[in-house]
Amino acid sequence: MDWTKINPLELPSLLLEKKQDFPMRPVIYFCIKGDTVLYIGQSQNLYYRWRGHHRYCQLVKEKNVAVHWLECVDGHKRIKMEKIFIKRYKPPLNVSPIYLKVVLKTGNKVCRERQVFHNNQNRHSVNKHQQLFAQMLIRFDISARDLAAASNISEVMLSRFRCGKADLGTAKFLALIAVIPEPAKNWYLSELHGTKSTTSLRLTFESAPVEEQADVLRLVADMLVSNNHKSTSDCFITESGTEVS
Repeated sequence: MDWTKINPLELPSLLLEKKQDFPMRPVIYFCIKGDTVLYIGQSQNLYYRWRGHHRYCQLVKEKNVAVHWLECVDGHKRIKMEKIFIKRYKPPLNVSPIYLKVVLKTGNKVCRERQVFHNNQNRHSVNKHQQLFAQMLIRFDISARDLAAASNISEVMLSRFRCGKADLGTAKFLALIAVIPEPAKNWYLSELHGTKSTTSLRLTFESAPVEEQADVLRLVADMLVSNNHKSTSDCFITESGTEVS
């Protein structure tokens, strides 16, 4: 396939209002109104991506916005081509502020509502570790479900972390890092800190708030106690003093 000759308008599409019918396929997608490309993205699953897309409220107000998609199973290629298409079409919503609604509550009563704008460039540094984490899973073909189980983090929380909808505290974050395979971990930390792949977890720990550092120390202590119990349970001493494994 010649990617340079792809016309997004000729790709399969559905109106945004019919997002419940989007395919559960890995794609690069284009949000188009008329012949204007408003937004470009990529996802492992188009249907689930639009269940809670951060641009949905803005796009649905435009009326008659269609989502066109190009199937691409290769995660590395999707990320690469997404950047190329964004550079080619310069979609305005890929660089504009994100519209958020903030509801302030006291108890169960809504006191006040206000609208705010959240700038993509401001949130880039905050979400860099989340974006890189999602890229790492694709690059090294790692199962998010397996990581969630190994780190004792719920799949829902990990999914929200990957999508940038929620963050992990330092303790959970380091627990997650600890179960990542070594090559992927080295790549992730080097990209995150902009250093060589020999980067340790020290920088992450030292940059955390004191409260979260305490959480990490408690986590490490619990792991040591757990490992000690496991090792002692693997052998026992008989009444005659003989050690049995």
